[in-house]
Amino acid sequence: MSLRSFVAKASGSKLTGFVSQVVQLGGLLLAGQLLYFLAAPILSRLYSPASFGAFGLLYSYVALTSPLVCLNYDSAIPVSRDDRSALDLAASAILIGLVTSTIIGAVLLSVSFAGLFGLGWILPIDVILVSVLMFSQGLFQAAQAWQIRTNGVRQLGLSHIFINGGRGIAQVAAGFAKLGTSGLLFGEIFGRLLACLQLARTPNDRRKEIGWRFDLRASQTAMKESRRFVTTFMPAQILDLAVPLILISVISSSYGIAVAGQYFLMRRVLDVPISLVARTVADVYSSRIANYAHQDPRLIRPLLMKTAFVLGAMSFLCLLPLMFAAPTLISSIFGAEWRLAGTLTAIMVPAAVLTITVSPVTRVFFVTSRPRLRLAYSVMQLLTIGVVIGATVWLDLGLLQTATLISALVSVSYAVNFCAAYVAAGSIVVSDPGTDSHSI
Repeated sequence: MSLRSFVAKASGSKLTGFVSQVVQLGGLLLAGQLLYFLAAPILSRLYSPASFGAFGLLYSYVALTSPLVCLNYDSAIPVSRDDRSALDLAASAILIGLVTSTIIGAVLLSVSFAGLFGLGWILPIDVILVSVLMFSQGLFQAAQAWQIRTNGVRQLGLSHIFINGGRGIAQVAAGFAKLGTSGLLFGEIFGRLLACLQLARTPNDRRKEIGWRFDLRASQTAMKESRRFVTTFMPAQILDLAVPLILISVISSSYGIAVAGQYFLMRRVLDVPISLVARTVADVYSSRIANYAHQDPRLIRPLLMKTAFVLGAMSFLCLLPLMFAAPTLISSIFGAEWRLAGTLTAIMVPAAVLTITVSPVTRVFFVTSRPRLRLAYSVMQLLTIGVVIGATVWLDLGLLQTATLISALVSVSYAVNFCAAYVAAGSIVVSDPGTDSHSI
């Protein structure tokens, strides 16, 4: 029985277009994750925990600046008023990304040379690689956003196969060459550029259909129309992304860089189900709610509830065994020296379940007239940082106690985020019905 047939039978009804697209995209994303997962045991033996720890810190900087690189205009592409405006935003985002990644790289290089904030250990070559990785990430984000808008489910899925396969092969090769942290960064760049080349090979490209050419004034107009993605969403997303960076920095400063490597591997392990389920559903969900905003906004809140319920049930049932088996499983796969990462994984399972459940449905903030409700989650993230830093400094908590505290606070933060999204779903910006709308 095929996966689609199984889901259709389990639902007791004909497989809807929404679920069908999620299954198709999820299958391709799973294949991509498996490619990188196959490389993980090799990588854990080619690179030391210290190399992973340094890479984790640098990679967190890239994640932190991902909305800043394109000034978050890439997030506006799927919900833009028409294809021409979306292409104007994509071109603008790429150009902005080239400038901002260069500036951020120059700042990081200066900080490294000056030895500020304890970052004097970063090698100049790694700073250059981080800058290139930032730009390649911005390019990848813009290309993905266009595919979300234009029903490019297969292209989106294939891009994850290319990015995971590419980075896995490159990082293994760099590991044999003893390149350390630089090799891990190079692999991330290689995978993203490979995925961008694949996304550029779009069949039936609408750019040719509408005769689009870059126009500076049109791009300025499109950016002005999407300014809330810069003024409201970008600060919130940067703050949200800063939390993992700050938390891994706290772990590193309190318990050592090797323990930070264990913590980073835990994040990578849990990112497999999060990427597979949450990000797959989020891409399809964001396009669907953009379509509903044109047609019937009343459908958005029921879709939010159904999506969250199904994701919550599935993630709980699938991840519950990890709470008991993670230490043994991870030490068997990655080596005995990584058993601590397994214990951390078990502790963080509740937070992972809430992340998978809530993350996709929060895309509703992109089409609501009350986008500032998104800041409720950001406030909770600030509270998480403050409590964790205070607990490690003044209460002298052990590593496992700190991890338990982080898991609890992250879970509460996502619960608050879901409540804010539910309220926001009742106040949708109704787009001009004469504009283009594309639904996956």
